[in-house]
Amino acid sequence: EDSLRRSFHHNCVVPVVLSRLFYPALQTASHANENQAVNRRRAALFHLVNEAGSLGDHFADTRGTRYAYSASCAAMIMSMKTMSYELAKRQDGILVAGVIVDSPHTSRDYD
Repeated sequence: EDSLRRSFHHNCVVPVVLSRLFYPALQTASHANENQAVNRRRAALFHLVNEAGSLGDHFADTRGTRYAYSASCAAMIMSMKTMSYELAKRQDGILVAGVIVDSPHTSRDYD
């Protein structure tokens, strides 16, 4: 249970809170560049998420050792997607995008 809470806090809650804190600055940048299309040069928020949050990677873990980590990464992916819809409705011109990454550091063996 403690592992699950820590994983959700670090991998989902903190990034969402930080994104909300950056919103006023992103809004200012977007309005300053209103002549540009919605893209990374106008105003953008990028999230790096480990592939452990994808269904394909989760099911590849047959040992069942990464429930907390995989669930928290999946929650971050959904939070990012929800944030992109929310900001699109506001028509602020802020791009929200996610990059799913995998590296030797994040995909270490959990034995």
